[in-house]
Amino acid sequence: MTSIVPKPLWLVPLATLALFGAGCFSPEAPSAPEAPVKPAPAPAPSAPSAPTPSEPVPTTPTPETPESSAPSAYELPSIDDSWLMYANKALGFTFRYPTKGRYAPEWEMSIVREDDARMKEGCFFDEQTDPGTEKRMTINGREFCRTHAVDPAAGSRYYTYHYATKFGSSYAILSFTKRAVNGDNYEEPACHGKIVFSFGGCVEFVQADFEAQLDQIMGTFVEIE
Repeated sequence: MTSIVPKPLWLVPLATLALFGAGCFSPEAPSAPEAPVKPAPAPAPSAPSAPTPSEPVPTTPTPETPESSAPSAYELPSIDDSWLMYANKALGFTFRYPTKGRYAPEWEMSIVREDDARMKEGCFFDEQTDPGTEKRMTINGREFCRTHAVDPAAGSRYYTYHYATKFGSSYAILSFTKRAVNGDNYEEPACHGKIVFSFGGCVEFVQADFEAQLDQIMGTFVEIE
């Protein structure tokens, strides 16, 4: 008779543990893979701001205007019926001139040959004419050379301007003169140190105003047939 030998009780737990290890408990199922995280788009680069210069930006210098003397209050007279006309039919020209006004000049016209010693490169220089005063200009299509003289005499001062223009082998010289006086000859202190007119108190003579008056006169010069 075969005897049944009971298994040791300590083997039971071991067998139970073996069953658990053989698959009574399945391992944890793997979780679904996580979706890849998309990186946030980088912000669009903003337009670069203009750099702040560390030094002032150079600017183009504005040319300086030389200081001028105070503007004269004198206003040129209007060319009206009081202006007379001179006509030279032999040379074929006319011009007009004022008979009144602060700077209305005395004038004369003379004819000088081109080989005259007073003519130098088309400009007229007599004994009183100041050297270096020649100014060439075109007036209504005709070429002129202007020279001038300032002649002091016995407390007076004479301003004379010569306009020379050529006709053939000769030159016509239009000469305009205005007399002023030395203000030191007057008792009024306001006159001292000035060149003034001989009328109207201490009215100052301004040479630039006289030139403007002559430019106005010569602007009426026209050639005729």
